[in-house]
Amino acid sequence: MTWYVEALKRATAPGPQGSAVALAAKPIADVTTADVEAIRAGWPLRTTGSRDGQTGPNRALRRLRHLSNWAIANGYLDSSPFRRGDTVVVHIPRDGERRRRLNPGEDQRLLAYAAESDPWLFALLIVLLDTGCRIGEILALRWAEVKWGENLLFIKADTAKDAEPRDVPMTTPVKAVLEMRRQAADGSVLPTTAFVFGDAVGKRVKTARWPWERLCAALKITDLHLHDLRREFACRLRESGAPDHEVADWLGHANISTTSVYLKTNRVTLQKAAQRFDRRRKNCKVIVRLLQIPPKKTPHSKRQIGAKSLN
Repeated sequence: MTWYVEALKRATAPGPQGSAVALAAKPIADVTTADVEAIRAGWPLRTTGSRDGQTGPNRALRRLRHLSNWAIANGYLDSSPFRRGDTVVVHIPRDGERRRRLNPGEDQRLLAYAAESDPWLFALLIVLLDTGCRIGEILALRWAEVKWGENLLFIKADTAKDAEPRDVPMTTPVKAVLEMRRQAADGSVLPTTAFVFGDAVGKRVKTARWPWERLCAALKITDLHLHDLRREFACRLRESGAPDHEVADWLGHANISTTSVYLKTNRVTLQKAAQRFDRRRKNCKVIVRLLQIPPKKTPHSKRQIGAKSLN
């Protein structure tokens, strides 16, 4: 977020007599549709680390659109450069929707390797896979927010993406790894102000990107982001039988439509769904007769077995 805001400030828009003016130097009421399109055309593509992807202007333009909408709502603007009346004049394509889930066995490989090579990352992966929290929420978590008696993690409003506090239940694996992290390097218990996933003395660690990328590279696992573990958790929770509104509450989504973006299947769950569907289709006598499908075997009931033995 910060990167986009700073980049927008440096972006240039057309000025008088063919000159270029930094967007930060231009009053917001003077920003026009032509300025927005000029920013789009001149936006430098940024390579995103080892994944060799490129970040275009769409996210930055969304930040600018949010700012325009805020200015209108608060009386600073009468109109937005993104609209003309009720008509949208600047179209911002949606980013491609990610569908990546863990492939069978990937979680075990990740955890086994991290347990041997990086205990900090191992504990972090356990918490992410079992809570569905955002990586930023977990890295900002302090020991004061671990409610042992209530078996909860308290995500504060100032660390949550939607600025809404929420309680996140702790599973048995989460409690186990957090218990192991309570002590400092000298054996003393860390203070409540220390960060749960801080360094050896409890100071905040700002990113898990580098250890995560080293882990994936070592295992030759590609196109897997840390945030994908949040999707994996949401899908597993849904597959365990939790209704969508409970999944949304756990993830901290105000709108259940946001949760639907996270709920994806994988090959294993699709095969299980196909098996359930197939069992129901075998109950159709016409299909069984026409396709000559052998009848499914049904175990004898205890009463039948008992009656047979009496005879």
